[in-house]
Amino acid sequence: APFGFDPACSGSLTAFYDSSNTDLSSPIIEWEWDFDDNTSSNVKNPRHLFLNPGVYEVRLVVEATKECATDTVIPVPVYQTPEAAFAPDSVCVNRSFTFEDQSDAFGQQIVDWRWDFGDGNTATLANPPHQYNNLGVYDVTLRVENGVQCADSLTQPVEVFPLPVANFRPDPDFGAAPIDIQLRNQSQGDITSAWTISDTMGN
Repeated sequence: APFGFDPACSGSLTAFYDSSNTDLSSPIIEWEWDFDDNTSSNVKNPRHLFLNPGVYEVRLVVEATKECATDTVIPVPVYQTPEAAFAPDSVCVNRSFTFEDQSDAFGQQIVDWRWDFGDGNTATLANPPHQYNNLGVYDVTLRVENGVQCADSLTQPVEVFPLPVANFRPDPDFGAAPIDIQLRNQSQGDITSAWTISDTMGN
C-alpha cells in the first residue's frame, strides 16, 4: 500500500495520497491511516494536521473486495513552521524606511519573502525599502517561506505620521547684552527635541 505526501509543516495541513496498484476485479474498499500522533483517518486521500515537528511513522492499511489487505509504514518528517515578524509599526510620510524581517526560522533558512505594503506596492527582498506618500494606517503583510516549503504570514497595521515642523521663538527676541533669552519650542508634531546653540563669539 504505497503512498505519497506533500512537504509536512507543523500547524499546517499535509495532504496524503494513496498510490496503491489494484486489480480491477478487486478494487480497494477500505483505507486505514495511522498518523502516529493518536489520530487516524479512513478516507482515501486525507489531509492531516501535525501540531508539532518531528518524525512520524505513518501507516496505511488498504483492503480490497477479496479481503486482501496490505500495509505500509513510511517515516514522515514534519518541519517547524517559521514565525513571521517584522518592524517598524510606524513611519513618517514622504520618507523611505527599511522594513526589517524579524521572523524566527527555528534553525531553518528563510528563502522567500513576500511583502504587501497595503498601498498597492509589493516587494520580495528580505529587508525592502518603502515610502508612503499619504498619511494613514496601512495593513502590511509579510509572508515568509523556508527551504522545506513551510510558510507563515503576518498582517499588522503600520501608521504613517506627518513629518514634524521645527520652529522656535526667542523671548525676548532682541535686547542689549548681557541678556537672558528663553528659547520657546514651537515645533509641530509628536516630537522630541535636541538643541544646538552657537553665537558669533564661538560659544
